[in-house]
Amino acid sequence: MKPAEIRSKSLGSAHPPEELSLLSPSSRIHNQDKAGTADEDPPTPVNSSIHLESMPLKPNSDVRKCVKQNRWCTEFWIGFPVLGVMALVMTVCSTGAAVIIAIKCNNRVISSWSSALSVLLSIISSLSNILLTFALGEGLVISFWWNSLRGSTLRGLHDNWYAGASSWGALKAGLRGTSIINSLACIITLLSVVRGPLFQRAITPVSGILVSHTGYMTLDFASNVSATYGAMSLPLREPSDGFGSQTPNLREIIQSYSSNTNTSMDHPECGDTYITTMKGFGLGVNCTHQDIYVTESRTCYDYNPTVPESDNFCELHTSRSYFRVFVGYGDAWVTLDVTYLPENYSQSRTPYPTDPDNSFIASSIKILVGKQCVLSPGIVSYDIVLRNGTVALKYDDFVNDKFHYTIEDSIEYTGLGVQILSLLGGFQYVADYLFSANARVTEVLGETQYQLNGSLANQFMAGDLRALINNTVYWTDPTDYILNQLRQIAFRISIQAAKDDAKASNATQTVSYTGTSTKTIFTTNFPLVAVAASLNIIAVVAILPTYYGWWALKRKSSLSPLETARAFAAPLLRDAGANGGWREILEKVGERNVKYMKVDDDIHGSPARDAMNGPLLFVEEVKDNSYGDRGIKYREYRALGDF
Repeated sequence: MKPAEIRSKSLGSAHPPEELSLLSPSSRIHNQDKAGTADEDPPTPVNSSIHLESMPLKPNSDVRKCVKQNRWCTEFWIGFPVLGVMALVMTVCSTGAAVIIAIKCNNRVISSWSSALSVLLSIISSLSNILLTFALGEGLVISFWWNSLRGSTLRGLHDNWYAGASSWGALKAGLRGTSIINSLACIITLLSVVRGPLFQRAITPVSGILVSHTGYMTLDFASNVSATYGAMSLPLREPSDGFGSQTPNLREIIQSYSSNTNTSMDHPECGDTYITTMKGFGLGVNCTHQDIYVTESRTCYDYNPTVPESDNFCELHTSRSYFRVFVGYGDAWVTLDVTYLPENYSQSRTPYPTDPDNSFIASSIKILVGKQCVLSPGIVSYDIVLRNGTVALKYDDFVNDKFHYTIEDSIEYTGLGVQILSLLGGFQYVADYLFSANARVTEVLGETQYQLNGSLANQFMAGDLRALINNTVYWTDPTDYILNQLRQIAFRISIQAAKDDAKASNATQTVSYTGTSTKTIFTTNFPLVAVAASLNIIAVVAILPTYYGWWALKRKSSLSPLETARAFAAPLLRDAGANGGWREILEKVGERNVKYMKVDDDIHGSPARDAMNGPLLFVEEVKDNSYGDRGIKYREYRALGDF
């Protein structure tokens, strides 16, 4: 029979090839020689020409048909690796997401994250692994077929594939220098998997950190306080005549104040400690200062000017007060009068003789400090601290409060009008009871006598008590102490009035706060974040060169064994069509039965009787009832000559 004619086309031919294959020129000559062998059925013609030029197509319908059929096309974008490029872009995006998480969670409370941070980082790391692996696979396919189109040795093609098959293959191929780009891409992609542990190690929890935060909260703090939190006047007497007793509400507040009981306040739990400012009832303070002059006169008998005055016998003729606290009440205010003998006070003396027996009268003037403060009801802003359901003033001194404006005293009539309740009168009653004091000093027959009334007279007394009259005893200023204690009482009254009736006392208010709490937070090690992110970016950069040459692939390609075998002109795929991908091959010959086995050299492909004889080949199984007991015979097709 006439041997099959194998047609070939030159690389510069203008005629389109019938199909693309990976056959060397020597193999084509060998097949031509073998095709003419006597007594052999001619093999199915295999078009083995290699032609790299594209087939001309019409712009629209032919291009769409080409893409649909996955044929070798001329369009530039036909082989563009869309999915691979998307995988690389998504890898960069996932890296950016991990970096953003690392930045955002730095110094953030763990409970502020809706999902566990380790879970998020694990998901991002796993996604990066999947995307990089997919992108690398796409690049290896392009690299294999691009090198095939350029021309390569079979070892080169093998190393090109082997570099992507395993890390060991990548290392060996890289050392041989036959597939350096693919080897580096595979090795770097493999090393990039440590980015997950690095990201997780870079973000660590730290406990016991004091964290500040801000927000708004609603609190009750009274601005309008009724007279039921004040004092009652004497029956049938005006308030200016004094107050006889305190109301039950004020009594409870004073008891709490005296025992220094913590003041409770309901507030939302947003941390351990909150600092905010509230407006409520308080006292406006206006103080004036003046000097108080106290004149002392004494008669000294047998006066001897050559000895100290203390050694002379002198008698003090007057008694004076050197410390005094008095609380009064006006129509719309409370007055606080304070007088005290300060340290290093000024004193002048004028001794002069009075009679021939050498006696004389010594006169001295001491300058005391006098203060008068007017306390009026008003609206005051307090800086407060909330902690564990309690409230306290942030500052101990009233000067840190802000007084806004004066309000009228709250007054009510009770007992058929015979008694008057006054809120401001309650402050006068309490201040008079707690702080009124007096210290008088006299000298009788050369001996010093003093009388101290009230706790403040003793509390603020200083100096050498053994020499009371000789410039060694003095008092310190009790004014600020008294005002701060009255401030505490006003503060407690505002809180209690809000608890009793928040609506009537106009208590509810929304305020901003700054809170602090002890939390466990995340801290970020940014150098580790940089290393982890760099591994991902380097892997993307290493994969990109494997996409070089994608424009030369005029259809979607893969490393499917069917597609590769078709490119090598495998006879089993003789009916698969020209230049089709694996989908087209499966559509045409996908149901063909094959078996990998040893065969005899017999062209009919009967099974080898001797296990040592014959090559291992894929052979086709075909039904034939006339052949053998099993009704199956094996047909072998060879493309590259004898084995």
